[in-house]
Amino acid sequence: MHENNSPLEHLELVYEMNRLFLSFLQGRACRGVECLGLATPVCALLRTATDAQLDRAAGLPRALFRIDCDLDTRAARALERDSSELIALYSLQSKLLLSARHLCSQNAHLAQAFLGLPDRTLVRLSCLALLELATLAETACLVAASFEDEPWLWRELLCSENPMDLRRARLIALQPRAADMNAVAEPGQRRLR
Repeated sequence: MHENNSPLEHLELVYEMNRLFLSFLQGRACRGVECLGLATPVCALLRTATDAQLDRAAGLPRALFRIDCDLDTRAARALERDSSELIALYSLQSKLLLSARHLCSQNAHLAQAFLGLPDRTLVRLSCLALLELATLAETACLVAASFEDEPWLWRELLCSENPMDLRRARLIALQPRAADMNAVAEPGQRRLR
């Protein structure tokens, strides 16, 4: 597989994915629907965020969402398609999975860095056929907010206009998280607490 090593091209796609995710979350926040793991104060910020604020937050060089595609599609039940919320979720998941699959097939290292994917998810996304991807997208909720336990980071991304605050948020967001480190620890290795 030939890897495309242009980080800027990949970052542009991550920004677009982040912006799509933020628009989805803002719609949910405005309708009073749970925002995929984000705290209530962050949902309130999303409700009132301007397009410029969402664009600035989307510029984080790391996915603002997590993808968990380790579900067994044979065992998972299909999302009920009778509500507009679930149709919107299916649409979001389809687009994010397709974009993530593209990143994984172009440059696995950059996809892992920008999307924060564990190795097993990276490999699975790279191998999914389009039909499997569509089936997976409708099986369950596969997408959640990243940094859900870091409301201050969301607050800085959505509210701060100070370049130093945004730079600090970007640097922190790019650091490996303890949960990510535990997910890839080898059996028998000491895990972080």
